Amino acid sequence: MTVEVRALRPIKKNQEVTFSYIDDLLRPTAERQANLREGYKFTCQCDACTDSSSDERRAQIARLEPTSLQEYATWLTSADKASTNPKFADDYLIDRAKQAIALYMREQLSEPDVPHNALTHAETVLACHLARCMKREAVFWAGKVRTREVAMSRPLTRYTTRALNEPEQHELWNGRVTYVGKESPQKL
Repeated sequence: MTVEVRALRPIKKNQEVTFSYIDDLLRPTAERQANLREGYKFTCQCDACTDSSSDERRAQIARLEPTSLQEYATWLTSADKASTNPKFADDYLIDRAKQAIALYMREQLSEPDVPHNALTHAETVLACHLARCMKREAVFWAGKVRTREVAMSRPLTRYTTRALNEPEQHELWNGRVTYVGKESPQKL
């Protein structure tokens, strides 16, 4: 039998590489440790299990759910409501996704797969930059999305390839619109 292992992030020289025996890594340390003692007869001593602030960071990750396609679509068409609802501000989805990414990195976790009706946090940042015509940022985040696709042995999507190579031709480019009264949508 052959096993192929791919890293989803860079590994520093002499850095310990760990493997999780359990699935729900966002549960509190006490629950994770109890499962490991019961099922595998050991007490884990990894960074997450020995860092007292890890539980709070993991709870924050759990609260920062991936962006649903409906939430993204609402954000796209609600720029005119940003002054009355912070969820519609230009940077709201980007800031929330970047906060989740930073927490995943701090906890040395990889973002799990998301449901088919949602975007990963990196895809959210990419989509928002495309919608706001931010070419440099869109290409940067397309590279991050592509790295994840490659590491997870997934074929490169047309969505990612176009964002990398022709962001201005992407279907999401300049997609942030505002409704002015009852007129048709106007691009910002």
